[in-house]
Amino acid sequence: MAPYATGDRRIEGAVLAFTNVSALHASIRLAIHEREYTKTILNTVIEPLVVLDAGLRVLTGNRAFYAMFEVSRDDAHGVRLCDLGDPDWDIVRLQTLLNACFTNSEPAALEIEHVFPALGPRTVLLNARRLSGEGKPGQSVLVAVQDITARKRAEAELRRTKENLSDFVENATIAMHWVGPEGIILWANRTELEMLGFAREEYVGHHIAEFHADAPVIEDILERLTRGETLREYPARLRSKDGSIRHVLISSNVLWEEGKFVHTRCFTRDITERKRAEEGLREADRRKDEFLATLAHELRNPLAPIRNSLAILQLAGGLGPAAERIREIMERQVNHMVRLVDDLLEISRISRGKIELRKERIELATMVRGAVEISTPLIEAGRHQLAITLPSEPVTLDGDPVRLTQVIANLLNNAAKYNKQAGKIWLTAQRQGTDVVLSVRDTGIGISADMLPRVFEMFTQADQSEARAQGGLGIGLALVENLVRMHGGSVEARSEGPARGSEFIVRLPLATAALAPSQQEAERLHSATLAPRRILLVDDNRDVADSLAMLLQVLGADVHLVNDGPSALESLSIFKPHVVLLDIGMPEMNGYEVARQIRQQHEFRGVPLVALTGWGQEDDRRRTTEAGFQHHLVKPVALDTLQALLLSLEGRGAELLRRCGEPDLG
Repeated sequence: MAPYATGDRRIEGAVLAFTNVSALHASIRLAIHEREYTKTILNTVIEPLVVLDAGLRVLTGNRAFYAMFEVSRDDAHGVRLCDLGDPDWDIVRLQTLLNACFTNSEPAALEIEHVFPALGPRTVLLNARRLSGEGKPGQSVLVAVQDITARKRAEAELRRTKENLSDFVENATIAMHWVGPEGIILWANRTELEMLGFAREEYVGHHIAEFHADAPVIEDILERLTRGETLREYPARLRSKDGSIRHVLISSNVLWEEGKFVHTRCFTRDITERKRAEEGLREADRRKDEFLATLAHELRNPLAPIRNSLAILQLAGGLGPAAERIREIMERQVNHMVRLVDDLLEISRISRGKIELRKERIELATMVRGAVEISTPLIEAGRHQLAITLPSEPVTLDGDPVRLTQVIANLLNNAAKYNKQAGKIWLTAQRQGTDVVLSVRDTGIGISADMLPRVFEMFTQADQSEARAQGGLGIGLALVENLVRMHGGSVEARSEGPARGSEFIVRLPLATAALAPSQQEAERLHSATLAPRRILLVDDNRDVADSLAMLLQVLGADVHLVNDGPSALESLSIFKPHVVLLDIGMPEMNGYEVARQIRQQHEFRGVPLVALTGWGQEDDRRRTTEAGFQHHLVKPVALDTLQALLLSLEGRGAELLRRCGEPDLG
């Protein structure tokens, strides 16, 4: 608006100019709204934001910024950032970064670790950028302060976890490696490299097959892994740098990504020392078997003439009652010795419960008498009192008389050995339904509660000091349990504790159906005589040979005796035997060679050959079969078995032979 004047300067009116400012006001209101909107947004952002001028003084900031520095908007305005709050913010690197923003339009970043009064130690990330106006660089810089403490802690924890995992994998006690789809080793840990003696560059990058001693094995491993299988403890042999072989077990599967074979994940467990130990045990076991077989052979040889002589006395008859009683005792003890030698040779069968039983109808009283005879020396040595209580009526069982006598004798021996001097032992038996229950109780050292469940384990002894004093290997009770179980019974140990004595209770089923060979069959067998047959007997042990020759002659055979292999071959054409009984372990020419040479002579190919030897293991029987023998008898041969065999060769007694437990090898 302006006044309007005439020429003579006289004001006659006013000039008004109207401008429409509605759009301007609208723009102002919009700008204010946008500013408040932006301000609201900035105040809502949780990261601190601040605008600094060229002197690095605060122009404005959001709420998060003022809260971080614990200052108000008014107190912070115009104050240099390095003077706010803690003077530790007076950081040269920060000032250099911010000053550089005014000469460089690119954003800049800086990490700072700082202890904030209200927040404690924090790691912050400062992102700064110069602000522009109307397309021109301005004189202020926007700084965003981001708290990355949690992220840095997570990163540090992840880094520690990775380092720990890497250390664990690299230094684990088990060997590990990765193999690619082409069989190339991609990675291996230190343990695997040390196990095989290779440097990393000598192993990683090479084909895995280079280190396997058996090509088919690694081919199978890779093929199965490629098919998606998981291998667990796959046995393999790896070749070390020094040429030695390492025995390993490999467990492995494949890492697949989107159906693609990436690499295997292999764990290799070194079992070389275990293999060596196993081989050592096998060798020791082989030597043990050889020793036991040799020992059994040497023990059987002296038993053979004793058994033969007793059989001759039995067949001859005419002994008085006292002499017959002595003969019966000797026969029982020889039989017991023979079975003990068998156990010595086949001790592994004891632990597996594979002892052969030769069952027949027997009376309990007979077995008790035999067991007492066996145990009497121990009982008398300890000056113990033995009380025996048996049912008044006969109690019959179906079982192996030698083995069941052994059961009772072992329990009596146990009671005598682990009893105090002049102790007491009670042996009682009674019927209970379809069973007979036999108890052996003593006043001895007793058994602790923790030992009772283990007392029947092999090589277990309740009191080691007492066991050493009394001797024994700790197999007696284990053998008792096995034998009783094989007879369909059970055995139980009871004790109230140390020094309170112990009791062993055996339960066995009573006899049901008749078993063979019966006593009548045995008597008929003993009375049977052989048809006049020529038997060539070959044995270098003169006592064994002479006693057996006498026994065969009593049985009615025509016997020709020689003591070595060459003499046996010379006698063939002269004596023309029907049967040849041939020892194996002879000097100069053993029984195998003699048998082979006999089989080479057409005239004698059909003559039955019977091995008569102290060697009785499966391998020995196999070798006699291969050499041409039809039968294999182990010394000392029982009279029943010998008669049954010779009768079977005449077409009689084959069933009895099977019952005596001597199989036909032909």
